[in-house]
Amino acid sequence: MTALLLPLALLSLTAGTGYLLLKLLLALWGKGLNQRWRYRSALALALLFLLPLYQLWGLVPTGHAGQVHVTIAAAPLLPAFDWSGILQGITALWLLVACLLLLWDSWCLLRFRRQQRHAVPFQDGPLAELAQQEAQRLGIRQPVRLLVSPAVDTPMLVGFLRPVLLFPTQALAPADARLVLAHELVHYRRGDLWKKLLMEAVCVLHWFNPTAHLLKRDFLYWMETACDEAVASPLDFAQRKQYGYLLIDGANPARPAAQGPSVPFAPSRETLERRITTMLHAEHKAHSALSGILAMALAAGCLVTTAFAADLNKNAESVKSSTVTVQAASDSIKLESEPGALNQGAEVSYTVTTADNSTAALSLEDMTDLGDGNYQVTTNIDGEDVTLTIHVDDED
Repeated sequence: MTALLLPLALLSLTAGTGYLLLKLLLALWGKGLNQRWRYRSALALALLFLLPLYQLWGLVPTGHAGQVHVTIAAAPLLPAFDWSGILQGITALWLLVACLLLLWDSWCLLRFRRQQRHAVPFQDGPLAELAQQEAQRLGIRQPVRLLVSPAVDTPMLVGFLRPVLLFPTQALAPADARLVLAHELVHYRRGDLWKKLLMEAVCVLHWFNPTAHLLKRDFLYWMETACDEAVASPLDFAQRKQYGYLLIDGANPARPAAQGPSVPFAPSRETLERRITTMLHAEHKAHSALSGILAMALAAGCLVTTAFAADLNKNAESVKSSTVTVQAASDSIKLESEPGALNQGAEVSYTVTTADNSTAALSLEDMTDLGDGNYQVTTNIDGEDVTLTIHVDDED
């Protein structure tokens, strides 16, 4: 399990740096960006938290195919500190917290589903007819299921495999119902419940990384404002005000910002003012030029961090390589080689550095193979000829 720590740390480093870059770009030029750009950028960073894209750098040709030359400087060994116990403890702690978070999310999901047991479906009436009209307008082909539930205080979209729209009542004015349905059906069309689940997975796996939780918070807000933007863009100012009043009327101070496995229509009091302000200023056209430039800047920044992560991964992998122990008089020197280098039939050389910083270059080609991974060579160290016995252990 300790092998999971390095990939997890590299994913956190890469995506966390990308999130900080995104916040910097938004601080400098955020006023020229629409909400959909922010929403999509957060999704891209969520994937960066989960997909080890830095490993793709290993597919890039380096121009050094063929011979492998390794030159490593080493000093006489000191008593090594055993990190294995600490790494196992860190891994156990990460796994324990991740499992607890997963159990909590599962319990919240089951509790939410139990609360909806008494929901009553309805397929007739003005609200059902408006729902089908809005679904057709948004290009949603599958039938939209509507339920009335006494357990909810605002309309919301629930369900992953079979999404449904929950309403506290059917008694909605047609103009209000159309706006509410448009909002929830945009979430339905975009699959926002699955994306919300993706963000939850990021926070479970990277619970130790504050940027993962900040990304989830920002995404949930941008998911709503991007939906508000899509609904409000074709509306005039009077209709946008009506939409804002609906948000105010439905806001519940007791409702948390992220309410379980659902996408509620009305916001929490925490985000109400910002959402209404953003919605009232939603524009019909996106600033496509600026959006494209900043998207390329964000991608370039993430590319740099993935390259850095790939380099760290390569260096860490070399530590797991074959071990060469050189014994000369009372000195014991430990050297490390690249993984598999000794098994490729390529030329491998070493530079031994002794206590007085004198060096002697060694090459396996110049050594006598004694069998069983043992080599012997006579070389000059500290001004005198010394016969060295080298043992190559191919185990990690």
